[in-house]
Amino acid sequence: MTDFGEHLGLKAAFSRPSSKSSKDSADQERNTSQSRCNTALDREKSTLSGAQGVLITELAYESDGEEERDKHDDAQLVENTSDKQPIEDTSSTSSDAKRKSQIETKINPPDIFNDQEWDTDLEDEEETTDMGPPFRGLYSYACDRYGCNPKSYFMRHIEDKEVKMRHHGFTKSESYALAEVLKSIITVDTLDLEDNWLRNVGCKQLCKMMLDNDNIHEMNLSQNQLGIEAAIQIGRMLKTNHTLQSLSLAANAFEDNIAELLAEPLEDCRLKFLRLSKNQFGDRTGQILGGVLAANDYIETLDISWNMIRGIGATSLAKGLKENIRLRVLDLSWNGFGEKGGIAIAEALLVNSTLAELNLSANRLNDSVATKFAKVIAVNEVLEILKV
Repeated sequence: MTDFGEHLGLKAAFSRPSSKSSKDSADQERNTSQSRCNTALDREKSTLSGAQGVLITELAYESDGEEERDKHDDAQLVENTSDKQPIEDTSSTSSDAKRKSQIETKINPPDIFNDQEWDTDLEDEEETTDMGPPFRGLYSYACDRYGCNPKSYFMRHIEDKEVKMRHHGFTKSESYALAEVLKSIITVDTLDLEDNWLRNVGCKQLCKMMLDNDNIHEMNLSQNQLGIEAAIQIGRMLKTNHTLQSLSLAANAFEDNIAELLAEPLEDCRLKFLRLSKNQFGDRTGQILGGVLAANDYIETLDISWNMIRGIGATSLAKGLKENIRLRVLDLSWNGFGEKGGIAIAEALLVNSTLAELNLSANRLNDSVATKFAKVIAVNEVLEILKV
């Protein structure tokens, strides 16, 4: 037991160091740690001082480079400016020029009538001749004024050179509106209003329109139930209007009294074409038209077919034909001239030197008339067409 205890005691004494020895060991460890820290700190200082040296070297190099570049740039600038004119201060010069321009503008204001003084592109616009829309507006306004509806055909063709409106049946208001707008339209050259029942009122308005219109050269008023009042207005129009060249008054049931109203105007008119066919003209009209042929120097074509001219009327026409110096085409068909009237026309052709075409069809001509015309053909060098 004692040995075992002693043994344990010795073991314990051997394994537990003394207090002095432990203190020395701790001091040694602290010194070692302090030495290690000092070594690491010296190493960091050495690293920082090395980096600082490199940075200082780089900055010094960059500074030297910048100084060299600045010296080079200054030398280049001096060299460039030595070959150029000195730069002027344009701010004051520009300001002075602006004030001078303002003073000159006040003294000499721009010419408002000179297009070059204005910034405009109006002069680049092409001129237009499209007057349709304004004329359509005028026609619509006229229809509203007279309480009628516009004619759709006329609205579509209001710009056309030829306005052909047959069988439309114009009322009084519609004829008023048409005549109203035709006073302003300058594009219409031919106006064809055949078979529209214009009667005296409508014809009167159109004739008044023609007093001021010098653009319409052809006018067709055939088959419109015209009477004495219309004939009076037509006569007045023919005395005043000298631009109308063609007039058709066919199929209006005209009688000799109408011819008397038209006699004087027809003698002095400037018409080149006159159609009076399909009326009820008799011998008195033949006498009147004979005087017209003798006096008028403008009519080139005369159509009086489908009437009732006989006897003295036929011989009067023949007499006027002898004196005429302008007529080129004469249609006397369907009148009933008979032998006496036919021979009178044949004898007139022995004198007339202008007529090129003659139609005497359906006039009850006989062999004596045919023999007479055979002699005419032998000597007349102007006549080209003869229908008998």
